[in-house]
Amino acid sequence: MISYEWVEDNGHYPLLQPMSELTGAVFARKSIDLLMTNAGLLGGQYNASWERATAMVIGAGNIGLNAMNVFLRNNYKVIVIDKHPETLRERMLPLMGDLELENGKVEIVKFDESNSIESVNKIRLLLPTTDIVINAAVRRSTFPKSTCEFIITKEDLSLMKPNSILCDATACDNDYIETAISSESLSDWYK
Repeated sequence: MISYEWVEDNGHYPLLQPMSELTGAVFARKSIDLLMTNAGLLGGQYNASWERATAMVIGAGNIGLNAMNVFLRNNYKVIVIDKHPETLRERMLPLMGDLELENGKVEIVKFDESNSIESVNKIRLLLPTTDIVINAAVRRSTFPKSTCEFIITKEDLSLMKPNSILCDATACDNDYIETAISSESLSDWYK
């Protein structure tokens, strides 16, 4: 049996790419809907203060880039956490063009796997200013759980604004996000 999402061609996953693109867009749209319902957000701005809403995207692969695209098109400020920020512009161009990096809507934060404690602390400091967090980073064998157990812990959730949204788009239970569990695991939990 072959798991189709891991069919590889020279370091690329051609069968996983369209699924990942859709996942990023769907997760971003659903999180915007949830935020609108819970926090009164409309078009990337709060009705009361007209403050621009902020979305954090952890990992700028296919899932993360497509989530960023949805947020930017809905007037969100986007904080992207990525281990290769030097290639982010090149990866963004096909979806969003160059304008988004130039107009101050995107803040780029490097996740340095060799100094994961500092990188996690940077994320922790940004959580109180963030309305939506989407994890789109998948753990690789080069960055084991023994090096960095979680990027966002259960305790970190208290740092987030009331009614803010945290989604893990990777379907990896308790991996980078301590409290994330898939619907499959959730249904097992209710048995």
